[in-house]
Amino acid sequence: MKILHVSDVHGMSGLLRYALESLSAELGVDLIVISGDFEFYDESILSLPRVPVVAVTGNMDDQGVAVMLDRAGVRLDGKVTNIRGVIVCGIGGLSTTKDAVAVLSSASGKGVDILVSHYPPKGTAVDLSYRGVHIGKEIIRDVILEVKPRLCLCGHVHESRRIDRVGSTLVVNPGPLSRGYYALVDLNSLTVFLDEVRLIGRATRS
Repeated sequence: MKILHVSDVHGMSGLLRYALESLSAELGVDLIVISGDFEFYDESILSLPRVPVVAVTGNMDDQGVAVMLDRAGVRLDGKVTNIRGVIVCGIGGLSTTKDAVAVLSSASGKGVDILVSHYPPKGTAVDLSYRGVHIGKEIIRDVILEVKPRLCLCGHVHESRRIDRVGSTLVVNPGPLSRGYYALVDLNSLTVFLDEVRLIGRATRS
């Protein structure tokens, strides 16, 4: 399974539209994952791709964004789902602790493939602030160590556009889509390609 992973849209709905509609087709992906911080309310954008989309809220989102994701049928906060035989669960930025408890209750022992989280796990290369401080969430790390997903897709820390591991789990922070960054992930081989789109004419708040 090939995955397009984006995070931290921060109101750049035109850029997300391009990623979901054009970039996903160019890359030939099977799944699109969005790790929160939408900061816009146009749910029609989420219906553009030809492939499944899952998303979690971010800490900069509000209940309006949660409603948008629910209406689009893509919200994964605190849920576990099966997409084409791949088990995916999610922890959002609006109710992180509540979502984590729900995921632990529902996903333990189920052979989870992908954990989608807005916040990165604490103490990794993907949660380092500009000052070199680890600002991820300990509870995300705890969930990873308990559930043992093959892959954790997260965001939030813009400056830590990197790849790391927690135990056997590969952790990917693609960097903010608001700056054009994304990750292409092959779930089968666990290979990751960090890339960026050209912002000219695309970084719009439509």
